[in-house]
Amino acid sequence: MKPEHTLSCQVTKYLRMRGYITADSDVMSALKYLPVHNDRDRSMFVNSRKAMGYTLGQSDLIVINKYGRVTYLELKNGKTGTQSDNQKYFEQEIKFRGGNYEIIRTLDDCINFVNKDLDIGNNDGSAACSPAQKRSLLLRT
Repeated sequence: MKPEHTLSCQVTKYLRMRGYITADSDVMSALKYLPVHNDRDRSMFVNSRKAMGYTLGQSDLIVINKYGRVTYLELKNGKTGTQSDNQKYFEQEIKFRGGNYEIIRTLDDCINFVNKDLDIGNNDGSAACSPAQKRSLLLRT
């Protein structure tokens, strides 16, 4: 198993344990399961995904916390993994629109993201919840 796949499994499991909804948006990762020599099937797969609206550079995961805040997560293999130009463009577009985008390189990065993210009390991220509000929100979920 590749290190990025292992990280993806760990991150998804941890996020779900913390109450997040997770959606795997890296549909092109399925290409690794098609034989390299089978150009016809690979081409059909890519074309069908493009026809369905696949965006080059889109993040690996889309996550929603228990308050409804959406974040796009790009998973990278430790310090060596770098974003492609398409991924950097996608990140800029998300942030330009006021969205949340994070690069996760380790499980510790994910834990830090969750601790920060769950401390934000409303959808626009402008203020944190009081402890009483957090308890109230947690009781409703």
